[in-house]
Amino acid sequence: MKVAFLADIHANLSALQAVLGVARSRNVERLLLLGDYVGYYYESEEVLQELLAWPHAAVRGNHERMLFEGWESEEIACQQRERYGVGLDVARATLSPASLMWLKALPDRLSVDLDGIALELCHGSPFDPDKYVYPDTSPEVLERCVVPGRDLVAMGHTHYPMLAVQRGVILLNPGSVGQPRDVGGIASWAILDTKARTIVPMRTPYDPTILLAEVARREAGRQGAAGVLIRNNPHYAREAAQ
Repeated sequence: MKVAFLADIHANLSALQAVLGVARSRNVERLLLLGDYVGYYYESEEVLQELLAWPHAAVRGNHERMLFEGWESEEIACQQRERYGVGLDVARATLSPASLMWLKALPDRLSVDLDGIALELCHGSPFDPDKYVYPDTSPEVLERCVVPGRDLVAMGHTHYPMLAVQRGVILLNPGSVGQPRDVGGIASWAILDTKARTIVPMRTPYDPTILLAEVARREAGRQGAAGVLIRNNPHYAREAAQ
């Protein structure tokens, strides 16, 4: 069986659709979802409809938690708006009741066993859902990410891909589908082949032009969410210079 690890989609529908198109062409049968489906961008409901059409296992990210926290307090929602833009506001206004129920029921961690491979799904880390485990994280932190009895621990949150081995346990971050922070405009994810026992890091280009225009229209002075969409991508640097 081939399964795809997807993390940090952040309501970026065009990036997700590009990734799922490649996943279908590679005969992926199941999605393993590592959180942050909402936030930053604006098509949360459409993103969830795409994901829920597949067999899947999923955990929540910090943006799912923030989605519900912003409903409890306008002060919190305002702080979110200032830091992350209006993506969570749009999600609160547009998500269907069924989608909200699915998001609210998500766990912070989930154990999954596929074809004899024991997987642990997390958003930040197994010991802290908000912990950033970057590729240059110290061996001491990587050691804490090992889950006894698990062959592979999958994490998101950083938006940077990582593949490491600690005490024989694979530690995987597939990177971000919707807002990769190493190279913008190229969605980052991974495929696990449970039969061949292989992991293939994947990079899938997509066109962020429409989303860039939408950020410019909605964010009124908060353009960080636009810049990261094209960060370190020579193609868009050339376009900007013309």
